[in-house]
Amino acid sequence: MYGALIGKLKSKQIQNFDSKKAKGCIMYFEFEDGFKGDGFLGGLLWGGDKPTKEHPEEYYAKGNFLIIWSFKKGSVVTTISKDKIKAALK
Repeated sequence: MYGALIGKLKSKQIQNFDSKKAKGCIMYFEFEDGFKGDGFLGGLLWGGDKPTKEHPEEYYAKGNFLIIWSFKKGSVVTTISKDKIKAALK
């Protein structure tokens, strides 16, 4: 549906977390020719240009990859995962 705006999807994976300290998910997307929807994605996730209390999702896009974290603001899982992913995608 959004292929023309963000690029053609090659693969996707979702990792769910449900514990006392963290509840949410990490979504991993790989695109055939790179992720192209950086400006569009914020509006789709948050309805604006930055996360809100209702929609605290964070994302990171580099090359062919897009990762979205859907956790409460300040989540330790988001922080640790984001550091590891950024290091892996240097």
